[in-house]
Amino acid sequence: MALLLAAPAGPAMATLLDDALNSAGAVGDPHERAMVLSSLAEGQAEVGAWDQANMIAIQIQDSATRDDTFAAIASRAAERGDQARIDWALGLVADGDSRALATAGVAEVLLRAGKRDPALALVRQIADPEQRFGGLGRLARAAVDVEPAQAGALLDEAVALAGALPDPARVQRLRQDGAATAVAIGDPKRFFALVDGLDNPGRQLDVLMDAALKFAAAGLTEASIKASDLASDLLAGPGDPRERALALLTLGTALGQAGAPERARQAFAGAIEGVRILAPELVPEIESQLPVAAARGGLDDDAVEAARAIGEPPRRDLALRGVAAAFVERQHPGLARDLAPEIGEMAVRDAVLDAVAGALAEAGDLDGALAAAGAMVEGQARQSSFGRVAVARARDLTADPNGAFLALELMGDGPEREDVAVEISGIYAERGAVATVERALTEVQSGENREVVQGNLALALLGADELARATSVAQALQDPSLKALVLSRIAVKALR
Repeated sequence: MALLLAAPAGPAMATLLDDALNSAGAVGDPHERAMVLSSLAEGQAEVGAWDQANMIAIQIQDSATRDDTFAAIASRAAERGDQARIDWALGLVADGDSRALATAGVAEVLLRAGKRDPALALVRQIADPEQRFGGLGRLARAAVDVEPAQAGALLDEAVALAGALPDPARVQRLRQDGAATAVAIGDPKRFFALVDGLDNPGRQLDVLMDAALKFAAAGLTEASIKASDLASDLLAGPGDPRERALALLTLGTALGQAGAPERARQAFAGAIEGVRILAPELVPEIESQLPVAAARGGLDDDAVEAARAIGEPPRRDLALRGVAAAFVERQHPGLARDLAPEIGEMAVRDAVLDAVAGALAEAGDLDGALAAAGAMVEGQARQSSFGRVAVARARDLTADPNGAFLALELMGDGPEREDVAVEISGIYAERGAVATVERALTEVQSGENREVVQGNLALALLGADELARATSVAQALQDPSLKALVLSRIAVKALR
């Protein structure tokens, strides 16, 4: 496909961009070509080369991708505080719904840049009330990070907008969304006021359970306990025994996280007792899920004891795995590791050790991670676990790259090892670690994978400010998509 080439913006940059466009034109798949062009256009917008960004974007044939591209250009303009460019780019988003979403996204960028009034003005231009409501809610959530005192007022404006709508069902749905936003911004007072205005007990229960967990996680323990109490009141009436039991397990988790362990135990006991009386066939399912709920709620001893008490070995193994997974989620991989020997089924035990290995690697404990992965029995699973350790080690900015390559070596031979080497090369390329990417290249033999690592090498050279070498490596790439993307990155760097 022939593409328009760039207007001169400095000979070196124009040549690089023209080469990138030529490569993009050689991409056979239309969707892939559209995505490559979108990336090229956004790269030009990143450095304020608006004419080049527009020239590339208008060549995208897929309308949805073109709309997304102009939305991204508008966000880049917002980063620079360029209102005229924002209006221009948003005006080129053809689909109305896409334009509304893009407008809300751009407004968030402005708000985070300290430009509250232009952000509000932009959101208030959204014609559809429901989409404008969503935009205001998005600003409220963003305000928590930059202007926390304004978050509540933004939510109030959204709620007032919803309340003025003529459709009662629509109002209720938006009030539920508003309640979720109140939880996200950590505002219990507004949350409970919104919940009180919901006329459907099912909606109330859903938002209360979600709030109980999220308020607890945010350290708003009183609000979490209040939400749990209100949810418990709703569960007191008739209803499906299974749904009631699962809800009580969720509330038990929230109460545990909120520092009310005895209340949590009461909720767990109520879950079991309820199904034992009304639906005894459900007892095994609830008994299997209770230990996980307890572990997530911080009731560690209760969780382990409940899992061990399950009589059937397969269910007990799965419960122990669930408890171990909860310990890993809470960043206690040592507790999870201690449970592994109690699990009889090899595949289940290996899954626990894999999770432990990944968590220990992320925590910087390479020896512990390698030991956990090495204790796995099934060969393919063990290889994959070593690969995850290698990637986690590479992502650790403070870690010596030798640790990542040690884990890579322990994977043994096979295509998965190459895939991990490719992923590692990409991680180190973003840091400009040329020698490390070159080391990863020695681990890769297949032509397609070597091409990707060569592309990462070009990016590493770019990050190390070796533009001439980066350009030379990029020009030698054979894959047109990869070549276009790398050359575009180099062209952007040349403009800076």
